[in-house]
Amino acid sequence: MDLTIIGHVIGHADPIEMPVSELLTGSYEFSIPSYQRGYRWESSEVGVQNNDVKQVDDLLNDLTTFVKTNANNNTSNPAKYYLQPLMVKPLQTSNGYVWEVLDGQQRLTTMLLILRCINEKLYLNAPLSLYTLIYQNRKQLDFSKITYNPTSPNYDYPYPADSLDSYFVRKAKDRIERWYNDVLAPPYQQPLRDKLKELLFYPDVSRTGTTMTPILRAVFIWYNVEPISSPSQSIMGNRQHDIEIFNRLNRGKISLTDSELIKALFLLCIKQSPTSGSSLMNPDTLVRKWDEMGKKFQNDKFWKMIVPKDKEYSNRMDLLFDFIRDCQGGKEKSSYRYYYQKMRHLLAAPNLQQVENLWDEIKSYFDILCKWHEDVQKHNYVGYLVDNGVTISEIYRKIANGTNLEKMIKDNIEIGNENDIDTLSYQNREDFIKIRKILLLFNVLTCDRYDQKFPFNLYRDNYYDIEHVNSQTDNPIEKIEEKREWIKEHAFACLRFDRTEKDAKGAFTQAAIVARNLIIEGIKLLRAFKQNGNRDLGNQFKPYRIKVENYYASGNIGKAMANKDTIGNLTLLNSTINREYKNALFPKKLRTLKRSDQEGSYIPLCTKYMFLKYYSNPQANVSAFNMMRWRETDQEEYIEAIKDTIKTIL
Repeated sequence: MDLTIIGHVIGHADPIEMPVSELLTGSYEFSIPSYQRGYRWESSEVGVQNNDVKQVDDLLNDLTTFVKTNANNNTSNPAKYYLQPLMVKPLQTSNGYVWEVLDGQQRLTTMLLILRCINEKLYLNAPLSLYTLIYQNRKQLDFSKITYNPTSPNYDYPYPADSLDSYFVRKAKDRIERWYNDVLAPPYQQPLRDKLKELLFYPDVSRTGTTMTPILRAVFIWYNVEPISSPSQSIMGNRQHDIEIFNRLNRGKISLTDSELIKALFLLCIKQSPTSGSSLMNPDTLVRKWDEMGKKFQNDKFWKMIVPKDKEYSNRMDLLFDFIRDCQGGKEKSSYRYYYQKMRHLLAAPNLQQVENLWDEIKSYFDILCKWHEDVQKHNYVGYLVDNGVTISEIYRKIANGTNLEKMIKDNIEIGNENDIDTLSYQNREDFIKIRKILLLFNVLTCDRYDQKFPFNLYRDNYYDIEHVNSQTDNPIEKIEEKREWIKEHAFACLRFDRTEKDAKGAFTQAAIVARNLIIEGIKLLRAFKQNGNRDLGNQFKPYRIKVENYYASGNIGKAMANKDTIGNLTLLNSTINREYKNALFPKKLRTLKRSDQEGSYIPLCTKYMFLKYYSNPQANVSAFNMMRWRETDQEEYIEAIKDTIKTIL
């Protein structure tokens, strides 16, 4: 059966094996209906971030592997690569037929982008006619303009900023171009290029008049869905039937998200309406407004202020509808089911004004979130509460009931007044949670004092540990290699600076003399390790480590720092930096922090100020010796700074 002849395909009740090549005659036109999800993928390409094209990677890798594996097959052993099913419904037009895609649009779109690339690169002098594709919600997205020719004025098309679909199509196009350059570009891989042409472009043996017998075939499993005509169907007729088929097909696969299903409800209600009494309530305008909202949610500064830490959204717009549902008391249902119940009567008896009222309600809730973000203090307070487990719907309801944000923060932090922080200990689990909250609040309120928004996007992109400023000796170092490394990379690396300190008369200071003695003691200890067969006989390392840590905590090798687990010796720090200088002394931690800051790592403002001694008495830190230590007086002054800041809330 010649599948390039449309009449052979229409009305065919059984599934058809449709080679991709038979769609390349210029006579096949596909339409993606408005209720379908947009063109969205995830990324798996190694080393590429935010590429959002995982399934594109999978398809390219599969095609390449398939061709290489079956390159030596012959006519007695042909090989077929089966693409996902393609479920379509024929719609007759004045120019012939358009195939409405009920399932398979993601793979159909990706395949078109691949075909355009190969067609341009390998059929430069005689390009083939490809199938056409139109997204009903994105009619301005013109696939015929997509080109892989760098000299073309359309080379940068589509423009990612135009819409989310344009963004993902462009990302897929860029990924396909890299694949071609890496795998197929001349002068290498001529056999592989020929086999891919055979797989995708060579006419099928079923085509009338062909003399070719391709060995490799890429095949869609084609299902026809004929329009229904039963009088027992509901008022929505074919369209509801199509949506039900689409939803049934997508169960267990990449399903539509709640927001995409709600969008389909709105579009369906608008299209069913006999009138168009509003400039807003038409499909194109609704889609544009929807995308404007979607772009706002792609702003990480906004997004990380409102999204719970333990919640993942494949479509960020879902959060808006969860917010509305929860605020209105419908939490026991999914957002889609909640909206379906609100709108089901409009599916049977469309009313454009009621649809517009529902849209205005959505917009009002969206505006609330935007206003929280635009106001510096609300951004800081709401983001803080969300980071500590309070949902935006809880915040909304409490504000509606007269509770201010300061009261919510005080209730969340669970301390009576600022002096309660003196009793908190790192080792106590409940206190540990409170310390984390207090240190984050300290940073948030400091930003607020300077009329700055706290960067929750940067803070939430990494896990922040509570880090000891002066290291814990009780954090054991057992292995001889680690002991040797600590002496060389931590103790010596810091002491070599202190050993040169001189007073105003040019004589070495007492601190410099102590530093020199500690270096000599460390050298003797390293020699002892070597002489004893890489063993620490008598555990000489621990007392040496205590001396060095005391030297940097108090300036006295015989005086240990008290209260190492209180908040005065704790700060928030990126876990990556924390792991990098585990067991380091204060001077090395300071140098590591400065280097990380220069390299662009986010360091919380108060952590930076603490290490630079902004909270310490400047008169007591005039010497380099004191600047390289975190003493008890520094702790006390740091604690006072925390108290002065958080008491504005408490």
